[in-house]
Parts: sequence; structure tokens; C-alpha cells
Amino acid sequence: MIDLFFKGLSFREAGEKRGISKSTCFKLYKKIIAKIRDLLKERGIDFTFLDEDL
Repeated sequence: MIDLFFKGLSFREAGEKRGISKSTCFKLYKKIIAKIRDLLKERGIDFTFLDEDL
């Protein structure tokens, strides 16, 4: 998912690069964001900025 976060590729482009569908790529992205949100919450860090992307 580095392609999405740091290289600016679209879900379609990132999925094609890995041989997965756009929707699978998006699902993985949502799981990653949820995990980051959980980790930030555990540490008492404001994570509301993540809600803007979903």
C-alpha cells in the first residue's frame, strides 16, 4: 500500500500493480486506516483527521 500512501497511485493503479482488483485494494486500504486509527487511539493521540478520507 506504499503506492497509495506515498506514491499517489490510484486504487486501480495500485491494484493492477499487485494483480488485485480495485475493490480489493480499497478494502485493504480501509483495513490499514482502521489499524492506524486503533493504534493512535490506544496511545491517546487524536485521530479524527483520518475520518476525512473515508
